[in-house]
Amino acid sequence: MQTYAHIEINEAQGHKDPSDHVIIAHAITEHLPLISSDTRFGFYRSQGLDLVFNQK
Repeated sequence: MQTYAHIEINEAQGHKDPSDHVIIAHAITEHLPLISSDTRFGFYRSQGLDLVFNQK
């Protein structure tokens, strides 16, 4: 099973968390929905992220 893929994502302004970037890139490359209540994640929908927004 291969899970590594090269992807470049444009960062949302002020979103500097590298762990978030890894999670987002993984969700995009594996075509997995990502559930989050982080409003900054919505920016990545235009790059292929399937975001399920979880309101707190």
